[in-house]
Amino acid sequence: MSVGGRRASVVELACGMGEFDAAFLKTCPSVRQYRAFDIAVPAVAKTREKISQVARPELDVDVRVSSVEDLDPEEFRNYDVLVGLGILPYLTDQGFEKLAAIGRAERISTGLSSQGTDHF
Repeated sequence: MSVGGRRASVVELACGMGEFDAAFLKTCPSVRQYRAFDIAVPAVAKTREKISQVARPELDVDVRVSSVEDLDPEEFRNYDVLVGLGILPYLTDQGFEKLAAIGRAERISTGLSSQGTDHF
């Protein structure tokens, strides 16, 4: 996955046990930076394990324990893709506000960029 001819940076909220992460990173070698978050410590540990099995040495990966509500939206302003599979029913009002602050919340519900051209 590239954006404007450069390698993409991706953030995943509520990464769960890492099934999506591992499959995505395995099939998208042009991802340069990947951040994943979940509120469950065991899920984060499993995600780290799965990503380590498929990650390329040059991939910048960070998987952390955090809720959406505890994240700083400024940290994600320069990311190209925001993924949140199945997260919407679990977000609090504060979580929705955080997503709106990031400015790319439409990608979570539609899987599309603001131009409607990203598909994955």
